[in-house]
Amino acid sequence: MKVVLLGVDGYSYGEFQRCKPQATLTLFNSAFRGVVVNTGSLHPSPSWESILRMKPVNREGFLKQVDYLELPAMSSATLVNIPITDPTTGEVSVPYDGSVGYDEEISKVREAVLRSDGAVIAGVTALGRLKPSDPCSIYQAIDKLVKDIALRADDFVLFSPFGVRDGKVEKYGVYISTRPRPEEHDTVKLWEIGTTFLEAVRGE
Repeated sequence: MKVVLLGVDGYSYGEFQRCKPQATLTLFNSAFRGVVVNTGSLHPSPSWESILRMKPVNREGFLKQVDYLELPAMSSATLVNIPITDPTTGEVSVPYDGSVGYDEEISKVREAVLRSDGAVIAGVTALGRLKPSDPCSIYQAIDKLVKDIALRADDFVLFSPFGVRDGKVEKYGVYISTRPRPEEHDTVKLWEIGTTFLEAVRGE
């Protein structure tokens, strides 16, 4: 069974609705959805570590290396472009700066995700890395990736660990999934995303 956890740094509800990515809008209206709230550091590395460790992590900066045994969600999945280190960790690895364009990154992530069987944890960092003044072209490229994943996956979770709106980082992100959020009337916490992913992998 193919289960995909796709995290998109900087994906904001405000910019998302302004840019109107069609496939994602369709999923927004047909799948489970919610609001992710990041109650800790808005740096990508501790944000992702909270998800993969499935408990709150508060620190700053990128990790030098990753101990897979300490991150339960990672041991069950293929990793693609996870910004827990700089350059990112997994089958795709890019520096967390402006040196790699969004088309190149998203193309490599698509290829790796669709090639992998079983469980995949993948990241797209372009919105967080580049903080473009007009992000709609990146949203459209991400939208094509989301469509491809939704068509191929048995279960998926699309989320953002933080948003970027008008070039500024905000603590709220998106949650769109084949799986309901953990608490129907509450925001989604980062560590709950990792738990939801593992439940999908286990078929629970």
